[in-house]
Amino acid sequence: MIGNIHSMISCIILAGGEGKRVDYSDKGLINFHNKPLVAHVIASIEGQVDDIVISANRNTDQYKLFSLTVISDLS
Repeated sequence: MIGNIHSMISCIILAGGEGKRVDYSDKGLINFHNKPLVAHVIASIEGQVDDIVISANRNTDQYKLFSLTVISDLS
């Protein structure tokens, strides 16, 4: 907190993309050590940010399990 001003820090996880390099799989949902990659990212930033937003163009219902705010590109 700076004076009476509280700075909110948001994090946007970019989980869009076509997944061309991973056989068109959704990279954020690929399992690594028994949990999706997006869960590893969230675990590493939790407690450091006030808000987590996930930007994804597909599988948005699955991403909503990790963040209340899931947005899409206007592509």
